[in-house]
Amino acid sequence: MAHQVPTSTVRRRTPETSGYAKGDLVQERILGVAMEVFGEVGFKAATTRRIADAAGVQLPAIQYYFQNKEGLYLACAQEIVQGYRHHMGSSATKAHEVLKGPANTARARAALCELMEALLSLLVGTSDTRHWAAFIARETSDKGPAYEILYANVWSPGVELTARLIARIRREKDVTPLARVQALLLISGAMVLQSSGSVSRRLLNWSTIGNEERETVMAALNAQIAALEQSGA
Repeated sequence: MAHQVPTSTVRRRTPETSGYAKGDLVQERILGVAMEVFGEVGFKAATTRRIADAAGVQLPAIQYYFQNKEGLYLACAQEIVQGYRHHMGSSATKAHEVLKGPANTARARAALCELMEALLSLLVGTSDTRHWAAFIARETSDKGPAYEILYANVWSPGVELTARLIARIRREKDVTPLARVQALLLISGAMVLQSSGSVSRRLLNWSTIGNEERETVMAALNAQIAALEQSGA
């Protein structure tokens, strides 16, 4: 993506050079707990004491690895960005390559389907996103220091890439407001299973979301993508 994540405040040290045993595991545990606490009560109400107690570490461990509460909060956002890029990187790269090439609606449609499949897999097929969900929801409803990091590195480039593919499918030279709205609706269709998972599962009479359920959702998304080409004809 075009935007870069600000320099991390995390102090990456190996167990041999740090004062803490299994330093990487300690950092991961602190980040996981911090995601949940920040997601539950927000940046202002959360305390490093509460996070340290829940993670089973001494308070100086947070200061050592993350400097302060804001450093830990930003590290949580950076963790989400890195996970998003790792999971979406291959499909996003292919999509950019398609957009660089000559106009071809079939290739753009295939790239968009692959991009949405990767997003759906990330949202409901990985354990990481369960930790992210509350943090992201809190950040969208109550902006904290991490908002701009997520906007610049996840939300904005993700919607823009989707909108550019939609414009290509619709045989439009430029990305229009309609293409961006369609991009938001398409992405929201995948995200609803995460942001309101229990409601969605109850409405669909699904006890869980496994491979069969993901295939059903992907079929619906593919149908939406196929309709884009017809609307642009």
